[in-house]
Amino acid sequence: MYMTNQLYCVSDGSFYPDLGRGSHAWIMSDPSLASRLIGAGPVDGDPRLISAYRPELHGILANLIMLRLLTDSYGFPAGALVTLVCDNEAATFELEKLVADRHYHLDPQQTDCDILL
Repeated sequence: MYMTNQLYCVSDGSFYPDLGRGSHAWIMSDPSLASRLIGAGPVDGDPRLISAYRPELHGILANLIMLRLLTDSYGFPAGALVTLVCDNEAATFELEKLVADRHYHLDPQQTDCDILL
């Protein structure tokens, strides 16, 4: 995956409101899709409070955890590009705030604050 110095981390989440359940899936790949890692799983949390936002965050979090594990285990090439792809605009806006401003404070009452921490 590190041969091209470019890595795509794509995730998606789904939510079934009638049951209060969600799931997420993720993939890490080079541009050619020749090398890839994939995963999926359930979304944890109180079924009464889960929204469509939480599964999206779980997918992003799974990609970030895997990226960290790979970096710790194998290093990361200088100049390599990592592109996170997510189709939930609200999730990306919140993450941009966290990355852009290291002093940004999350509201502890905010839904899904536990994942953003």
